[in-house]
Amino acid sequence: MILGMPTKSKRRGSLETLPTDLYDSFQGVIAKIRECPSASQAELGMQVLMWLHFAYRPLKLAELQHALAVEKNHTEFDADNIPPRKALLDCCLGLVKVDKETSTVRFVHYTLEEYFHKYTTAEFTNWSTSIAETCLTYLNFGKLRQHCKDFSSLKENMNKYAFLSYAALYWGTYYVKHQCIDDLTRLANTILDHESKHPPCAIQALYWELDKTASWRRHVAQQFSGVHVTAYFGLSESMAYFCNMERNIELRDDSDRTPLSWAAEKGHGAIVRLLIERDDVDVNAKERGYGWTPLLWAAESGHEVVVRLLVERDDVDVNAKDLNWVDTTLTGGCPWA
Repeated sequence: MILGMPTKSKRRGSLETLPTDLYDSFQGVIAKIRECPSASQAELGMQVLMWLHFAYRPLKLAELQHALAVEKNHTEFDADNIPPRKALLDCCLGLVKVDKETSTVRFVHYTLEEYFHKYTTAEFTNWSTSIAETCLTYLNFGKLRQHCKDFSSLKENMNKYAFLSYAALYWGTYYVKHQCIDDLTRLANTILDHESKHPPCAIQALYWELDKTASWRRHVAQQFSGVHVTAYFGLSESMAYFCNMERNIELRDDSDRTPLSWAAEKGHGAIVRLLIERDDVDVNAKERGYGWTPLLWAAESGHEVVVRLLVERDDVDVNAKDLNWVDTTLTGGCPWA
C-alpha cells in the first residue's frame, strides 16, 4: 500500500479524531462524493446521507436498501435494483457505517448530524418531496395496494417488503412538507381514496404501527380508512376533499375512533376546525379502549390550540370521564380552559 494514500479507513479515522476544522473536513468528503466519476455512485452516496439525516428513526440496512431501490414511476418492487451493502457504504467514503448489533445504518459520528442540521439547505434540495415520493411509490406497489384479510398475509408482506412499516408510518409527515406536485398528489390519493370497502395493506401497516394492542391480538385493521389516515397526518386538502365528496366523516375504525379523535390527538387544528363545523360530526364521540373523547385526547397530548377550539363549543362535554372513571374535569384542572 502506498504510504499516505487516502483510504476509507484513514478518512474515517480522521473524522473520529474531531479536528478543529471538522465541518471543513465534512465538506471536503461530501465534495468528493459529489465529484465521483460515476454519476450513479455519487447520487447513491448523497441519497444515503439524505435518508440518514431526515429519517425519523434509525433505519435498518434492509429498510434503507429497499428505499434506495425505488425509482420514479415504478409499479412493482425490483429486487435486482437493491444496492449491495458494500456499494452503499463505499460510496459514502467513510461517513456511514452499519451497527453490528442492531443492523442499523448511521453516521460515523454524531457531529456529522450536527453539520447537516446547519447546512441542510445547501446539501439537500427538495428532500421532503423526494422522500415522500419514494414512500408513496413503494406503498403503491401492486401487492401493497391489496387488502390483507388476516395476520399472516400482513406479516408476509411486512417481511417481504422491508420498507413497508417505515413508509406507512411516515409518508404523510414528509408529504405535508412537499412542494405541490401532481404526480405525488395522485400517489397519495390512490392510497387515501381507495375504492375497496376495506383498507389496503399500506393503510393496514400504519394501523399496525399505531395500535400497540394489535400486535399481541394479531388484529389486522378492517375499518381504518383513508379518512382516518388523512386526519392522523393532518392533510387538510385531502380532508376538505372528503368533506366535499360527502364521504363518511364519522366512520369508526377498529378501535371505534373517529377521524376527529385522531386529529385531536395529533394536534391538527385545521382538521379539527373543519370537522367540528359540520353538523354530522359527534364532538363527544368516545373510543372503545378508554372511552376518551376528542377533547380528552387533545388535553392528554398537550395540544392547547385544539383544546381551545373544542371547549369554546357549547356542545362539548368538558366534564367527560373515561371508562376507568378517572376524573378528567377540564374546567378546573386544565390551565387552558
